[in-house]
Amino acid sequence: RLFRSAPFDVQTDTDFFCDHAKTLGGFSVLVRSAEDTSLVKNGRVRLYHADTGELIGESTTNLSGTARFDNITSGAYYNLSVSHPDYTTTDYPLPRALESDKTTSVEIVLSVITASEEFVADEGGTIEPQNADGATVTVPPNAFVSSSGGGPVSGTIRVSFSNFDEASKEIPDHIYESA
Repeated sequence: RLFRSAPFDVQTDTDFFCDHAKTLGGFSVLVRSAEDTSLVKNGRVRLYHADTGELIGESTTNLSGTARFDNITSGAYYNLSVSHPDYTTTDYPLPRALESDKTTSVEIVLSVITASEEFVADEGGTIEPQNADGATVTVPPNAFVSSSGGGPVSGTIRVSFSNFDEASKEIPDHIYESA
């Protein structure tokens, strides 16, 4: 087998599908580095239902930089989240609904982490990127809040980012899709 895959128990919203028979499709995700277009191995790829945020499945990119999701309910919209320790985590809403009986191929380009610092969230911190001509990024105390809109995040956090030169026009498009 060329692709690593796993069976997924897919829950659907019957109102959304209006009593039509459930049809299935799939995603093939190729992950590359923005730095040199090399394949990204051992990247974690998660597939979420766009409307509910429900985690549908998780896979790891193989030696060919590919992860595959099969037997996914078609007609719905999905989001991909791709992470790897050497690259910035990237989330992508897929621009169209999954088609029945087809595998949608997606290529995602990840940017290499050029700066990463851990600090206590309620104290803030400063990040000094490599090759940034002395530039720094300062995160003030209590700058991060919980995703639920609650109070400030506490504890140790890691902030990572990537450098790019806007003038070079080499900012990656990050996602390419074909059916």
